[in-house]
Amino acid sequence: MNGSSPRTPHRRWAALAVLVLLATFASLVVFFRLADVYHSHFFAISKGLALGYNAARLGLGVVILAGCLGIGGSLRSLLERWRANPGPMSHVDTLILDFFAGASVLGTFWYGVGLLGGLHPALAVAVHGLALIPCGPRLARCVGKAAARARTFLSGPMPGLTEVASGLLLACLLVAALASVAANFALNALVPGGTHDVYHHYFPYLVQVLERGNTRPNDVWYHFYYTKSQGLFFSAALLSDPLAPQIVSGVFVLATSLCVYGMLRVPLLPRHFALLGVTAFNLAFLTQEDWIFHQKNHIVMLGYLGWLLWHGVRLWQGAEGLRGGSGRWLGGLVACCFILNTPSAFVVALPFTGGLLLLALVLRSHRAVALDYFVLCAGLVLGLLGTFGLNHALMGMAEINPFR
Repeated sequence: MNGSSPRTPHRRWAALAVLVLLATFASLVVFFRLADVYHSHFFAISKGLALGYNAARLGLGVVILAGCLGIGGSLRSLLERWRANPGPMSHVDTLILDFFAGASVLGTFWYGVGLLGGLHPALAVAVHGLALIPCGPRLARCVGKAAARARTFLSGPMPGLTEVASGLLLACLLVAALASVAANFALNALVPGGTHDVYHHYFPYLVQVLERGNTRPNDVWYHFYYTKSQGLFFSAALLSDPLAPQIVSGVFVLATSLCVYGMLRVPLLPRHFALLGVTAFNLAFLTQEDWIFHQKNHIVMLGYLGWLLWHGVRLWQGAEGLRGGSGRWLGGLVACCFILNTPSAFVVALPFTGGLLLLALVLRSHRAVALDYFVLCAGLVLGLLGTFGLNHALMGMAEINPFR
């Protein structure tokens, strides 16, 4: 009798996925250190090195995405042991919630490390390497489910003409959506770009933070109020170079695209409409030139606003996995970290969430989610109070804008 459990193959694939992720991560770190494209080859670079550099930056985006999903998924699993969800959460909702929860935890962690003066490449390698480990089993499960669905499709009966036509249309829309996402990432995240204020204000602050190892006021002192909270910018730059914030912003655009898909993927609308929404969202970045600069923190704020819109809409739609349980408390955590990250968004976030809370209290059919909206509002307020308190303690001004 074989003593191995049925879960043994899955564990082996999960371990293999972890090893692949860690080996890829180690290769990226070594490449960035040895090539040093930013300092040594920025203005004169061979085609081969340029291709390798962009491939490494793309890999850095995958590492950040996987790390956020790993941390967020682990936190959700811990909360579900304490407070079970009232119903199942869809795969798309799970991905969105896990990403923004993980990005909030990682970003806030590096926010604190920056204030304490602990920004060091070795710490960045250790933290992001550990964040990849929980993502291994998840990656193995996704590959396994995809393979099972492919076998079911290939072994099933031949579809009819109507099903073939609908499938072809869906496939074309899926290709268009993926192409728009890829083009947006390639042109706005991989390619360096920005206006004069990026290189006169944002960039000098970032470079001095990396040189000094802390986010405390430097020669560009006023950016302490604006940019000190961008923890993922600093950690990604520690892993690669000062152009890394563009990659982080690109990952947030990808997550926001998923929010668009999640909001439009409802029973009353076909999946085609959700894919059209993703395509239109990414095409907007390819046709506008005033607000697409990924080196700033604006895209991260856009991502969090997209998350808040998605979370509020999905609660209103009655998504059981988000109502109560881990979804409620993760929502409050993300809301708090959202305002700690970009406090100026409070003027938009609180009226939106507060309005939904009032509507939920007025309409008897939605009172079940009133507590969820209250937790979101509480998180937003705590984030703003934390920002005011921190700025007052360190700078003597309870402000988010030092110029009045």
